Amino acid sequence: MTPNKYSMEDIKNSYKQKDAWWTVFLVDPVASRLMFPLANYTKVTPNQLTLLAFFTGLLAAYQFYQGTYSAIIVGAVLYHISFTLDCMDGKISRLKGTGSIFGAWLDYILDRTRVAICAFSLMLGQYHQTGQAVYFYLAAIVCFLDSTRYMNSLLAYKSLNQMRKKIDKAKSTFINEKKRVITSRLKLVQMFKGKPSVCCRKATKQDLRIQEKFLGEVVYRFPTYIKIRSFFLKRRVRLHLMSGIEYQMSIFIIAPLIGLIKEGVILSSIIMILFEAAVIYKLWLQTLHFKRQLNALTKNRNNPPRGIA
Repeated sequence: MTPNKYSMEDIKNSYKQKDAWWTVFLVDPVASRLMFPLANYTKVTPNQLTLLAFFTGLLAAYQFYQGTYSAIIVGAVLYHISFTLDCMDGKISRLKGTGSIFGAWLDYILDRTRVAICAFSLMLGQYHQTGQAVYFYLAAIVCFLDSTRYMNSLLAYKSLNQMRKKIDKAKSTFINEKKRVITSRLKLVQMFKGKPSVCCRKATKQDLRIQEKFLGEVVYRFPTYIKIRSFFLKRRVRLHLMSGIEYQMSIFIIAPLIGLIKEGVILSSIIMILFEAAVIYKLWLQTLHFKRQLNALTKNRNNPPRGIA
C-alpha cells in the first residue's frame, strides 16, 4: 500500500500563521480532515475548489431567496460549506505549492461576488416575506462594508510594506556610507550588525518585533497591547475579531439561525465599523513610529556617533 504523501501534520502546517477566529475554531478542524483524502488521493486544484465554493454559495443564495425560515437554515448551512471549501483552496495551494497569481485573483473576485449575490438574495427574500423596503438598504450596506473592509485590509498591508522598504533602504544607505566595522559596544551595532548578549536577547527580540511592525506608538499609548496580541496569536487568532469573515458569518449564518436578520445586520455592521476604525487608528499610529525611525536613521547618517567614520 502506497504511503500517504501528506500527513495531518503537513496539512496543519499549511494553515495561516494567524487567521480569523471563526476559521481557526469552526473551519480548520473540519477542513483538515477533508483535505487529507483530497490531498493524497485526488488531483483537485485550488482553482477547482474556488469554483466549487462559489457554486455552493450560489445554492445558498437560492435558498436565501426563498425567504422561509427552513430555506434560510439550509442556506446558512450551504454558506458555511461554501466558506469551508473556500478556505481549503488556499490550504491546498500552500500544501502542494500550486498557487498562482490568477488563482489569487479568481478567489478574491468570486468571494466578493458570492457575498453580493447572497446579500441581495437574503434581503430580497425577506422583502418578499415582509414587504419592508429597508432590506434593500441593508443589502447595500452589507456589500459596501464587505468591499470596504477588504480594500482597507489590502491598502493597510501595502502601506506597511512601503514603510518597511523605506526603512530597509535607509538602513542600507546608513551602513554603506559608514564603510567601517561598528564596535559591539554601540546599540546601533546590535540593531543592524551585532549579536546581542544572551542576557538581553529575549528583550531585544521583542524590541525588534515592535520596530519591524512599527508598533512603538501603539505600545506607548496602549501598554497591554502586546500581551493581548500575544494571547490571541498563540491560538493563531487575529486581534481583528470582527473581520470580513466574522461579518459574513454573522449575517449569513448566525442572524438567519436566530431569526433576527435585520437586527443581526445592523449590529454586525456597527461592530464592523468600530473594528475598522481601530485598524485605521492603529495604522496612523504605525506611521508615526515609522516617521520617527526614518528620522532617527537620517539623523544618525548625517551625525554618526563617536567612533564611526
